[in-house]
Amino acid sequence: MGMRTLEVVAVGLPFGIFKVLTGLRALEWFPAAPILGWSLIGLGIVDLAINGTNLVGLVFLKRRLLDTCFFAAAARLLRNREDSDWKWHDLGISLDTLLAMSIIAYMIGTNAFASFPDSQLKLWNACVILNVLFAGLARLAGSINRISDNPVVDRRAET
Repeated sequence: MGMRTLEVVAVGLPFGIFKVLTGLRALEWFPAAPILGWSLIGLGIVDLAINGTNLVGLVFLKRRLLDTCFFAAAARLLRNREDSDWKWHDLGISLDTLLAMSIIAYMIGTNAFASFPDSQLKLWNACVILNVLFAGLARLAGSINRISDNPVVDRRAET
């Protein structure tokens, strides 16, 4: 499994699951404001569909078929013709990451995931574990790639 495929499995799909599970809880916690829960559920389902499609594309065609998430696709629509596509794509991914990490922080900080039914709690925990392990693996892979590239510039001096 390549890093891009692993990224879909360990980041993209879990981010969608975080949104759906938190949206389900939000429907219970905030019955007067169902828009919050349904928005998270809808966004999560869209991201799960996007990442499922990309997983199929990466396995069979060796390429992504869609943007990485809803926010990445939406951000591209906001760009000017002169702007590079990747800057806006990156902004969308950054917004999605901030949302997912905020959800995780809230759920852990308030112990809210304790209200999950057992099957949902197991799924939540598996997604958190995959996500955290991938973050470490991606960081290590990046460091190894930079070492193997034999950089001329001392990167420590750039900080």
